Amino acid sequence: MISGRTHTRRQASIFGALLALAFTVLAFAQANPESPDLSDQFDRGLLWRIDGAAAGPSYLLGTMHVEDPRITELPAPVQEAFNNSNSLTTEALLDVDQLLMVGTELLLTDGSTLEGLVGSDLYTRVTQAMQERGLLPQMATLLKPWAIAVLLSQPRSQGGMFLDRRLYELAIERGEPVFGLESLSEQIQIFNAMSIDDQVELLQQTLTHINSIPGMIEKLTQAYLDRDLAALTDLANEQFALSGAHSRLKQDLLLDRNVRMVERMAPRLSEGNAFIAIGALHLSGTAGLLNLLQQQGYILTRIY
Repeated sequence: MISGRTHTRRQASIFGALLALAFTVLAFAQANPESPDLSDQFDRGLLWRIDGAAAGPSYLLGTMHVEDPRITELPAPVQEAFNNSNSLTTEALLDVDQLLMVGTELLLTDGSTLEGLVGSDLYTRVTQAMQERGLLPQMATLLKPWAIAVLLSQPRSQGGMFLDRRLYELAIERGEPVFGLESLSEQIQIFNAMSIDDQVELLQQTLTHINSIPGMIEKLTQAYLDRDLAALTDLANEQFALSGAHSRLKQDLLLDRNVRMVERMAPRLSEGNAFIAIGALHLSGTAGLLNLLQQQGYILTRIY
């Protein structure tokens, strides 16, 4: 029997993998050669001060959703801004109730099986890949194709302590209010809304590139540590070509979410002294959060 705490850790790990997959898909979208030329004013920097609200400045941190101590260890300017904040806002709340609530949304509940959806050859590749990564191959019979792609897109979990979750737990320890710009269900619905064909294509692409994923994540990590948002986009463009499934996810995962998140962070910015942590690939570009905030009259200053 799986204990409640173990189940919750697994849910948190899956959610971290979901965010990481979104980070990669966003990289595909940002690297779309059809995008117009962009100003370089938001090409570098992970921590930005937001001025313009009557209550005073707030801070926006670009995160990367991987379990890597080089990323989860807060640099001094980030730590200072976080320590001086009155609230934390993340993409979605990471509390136990939310994690347990969305668990069934990862599962095949219509009587279908993964093997029936993807065929015996691809199913065998899936179970082999899961075994090689320390995952129970029996899970493949329960999870939707996109959820399997999420799990296989990540290195073996070390407990689910990615940066966003660390900030969340630190804020809870301090008794600081924590807000989510989206619900986990909203985020997962983006993937659940995919057609089965697109889910299978996403899974096939993951298996095709599975051996190069660790190297790709390391390059993205290095660009992140360099605070180089433009390099994150360039690396994605070099490493991958947009598949049909990735292209169809672009509107929901990037453009629509950015508009929604800017709208929903407005109350926190009005309160002032808010610390907002969102995946770094949401920040730059004409459709990025920094540009959208600037268009609304806020003043953006790179701090780190």
